[in-house]
Amino acid sequence: MLLRFNSPVVFFNAPYFKREVIAAAEAGGPSLKWFVLDMLPITMVDATGLYAAEEVADTWQERGVVLAAAGRQTEWRIWAESRQRAVRDRKFIYIRL
Repeated sequence: MLLRFNSPVVFFNAPYFKREVIAAAEAGGPSLKWFVLDMLPITMVDATGLYAAEEVADTWQERGVVLAAAGRQTEWRIWAESRQRAVRDRKFIYIRL
């Protein structure tokens, strides 16, 4: 399943983001194995948004669903390096569009 969330994921809408991602994945049914989030329209993610994304990844990992992010790889790599977050610390994978 591919989802496009057309908004930043920040403190005021992180709970909404989490609900929408979980609802969309649940609509995919039990056969869902991959959930791809299109990151191109997401122009900003703050700490609250990052925690929401990690909580979603934890939820779907328990159910055997892979959460993948497509796009914005360079921005995420720079952000992670500047905050000394290792690639292995991420709970979702990145794919190229």
